[in-house]
Amino acid sequence: MNKVRKTIYRRLKEIDTSDYPVFDRQVVVSKSSSTSIPDKAGVYFFHDTRGPIYIGESNNLRNRFLDHLKEKKNPRLASLLKNPWGQIYFSWIKKKNKREAEHFERKYLKMFEPICNEQLK
Repeated sequence: MNKVRKTIYRRLKEIDTSDYPVFDRQVVVSKSSSTSIPDKAGVYFFHDTRGPIYIGESNNLRNRFLDHLKEKKNPRLASLLKNPWGQIYFSWIKKKNKREAEHFERKYLKMFEPICNEQLK
């Protein structure tokens, strides 16, 4: 088991799942899933059955999802998307605007401390 996955597993075991947010919807990560994702502002999560691995916010959830599939800025997330432990999901919570999305992103980052957000602090 590589070092990143061990760290993810340890962190996710510590999370109380009763704090888990209620998503508007979730899709399995694939390029064809993008048609189901709204082009509205919101907070989004990449996660699997163990919990969130990346949390972000965007003015346009659909475009941001597609950006993540082709970006190389976050090598940990790219690695996990290419070599997942089971199914990876993209889930979102729509918000009225970017300011509200940023507020909830900070809240969820503090709550879950996803491994793929660490290098961006």
